[in-house]
Amino acid sequence: IPVYHEATVANLLEICLFHRTSCEEAGDALVDLVDYCVRKLRHLLAWPNDELVRQIASAKECTEWDSVRILDEQFSEVEFQVCMCTISIVRF
Repeated sequence: IPVYHEATVANLLEICLFHRTSCEEAGDALVDLVDYCVRKLRHLLAWPNDELVRQIASAKECTEWDSVRILDEQFSEVEFQVCMCTISIVRF
């Protein structure tokens, strides 16, 4: 559940920082935000490419997964989405 909250906050920051006035008003909080973004980008660069892009052979293969494997896949997907949001945040 904390990963989903992190993804939601990252998405909200991405939306809010789109406007120049919010970037100007953020002040010293931007230092902490840049630190967070750097940590996420470093995590993204440390991920092996074969784990970033995984092809699922068929729907039958997915039905054979246990609940732990499903949660691991969802965690990886959400973590990747958060890393993509941080790229957009750094752009602003």
